[in-house]
Amino acid sequence: MNISFVLGNNSNQLSGGYKVIFQYANYLQNHGNSVTIIFLADRTLTVLPNYIPVSVKKAYAKIKNLFIPTWFPLNKDIKKEVVFLRKKYLMQILLLQLLLGLQNPLLI
Repeated sequence: MNISFVLGNNSNQLSGGYKVIFQYANYLQNHGNSVTIIFLADRTLTVLPNYIPVSVKKAYAKIKNLFIPTWFPLNKDIKKEVVFLRKKYLMQILLLQLLLGLQNPLLI
């Protein structure tokens, strides 16, 4: 089964909610499922200074994603994606996923 978790910014700060998701992801991956964690990295675009081009900010977020989290032993087979999407559209996209049975519609 393909399972996707959608989380906020891919921060390396310890978080109880993220820890629970990572535990679920490890469990599901270890039991034969294909797990993807999708990080909404919009915050990266606003936190970094304005003089840095958006393309550099996006590249930074994607590279940072390779090494996160450092505080939790996440299964190496779990796919991690970084998506830049306005959060106000998230509910519509998730409903579209349910209605059409799409896998990872955020990446289309």
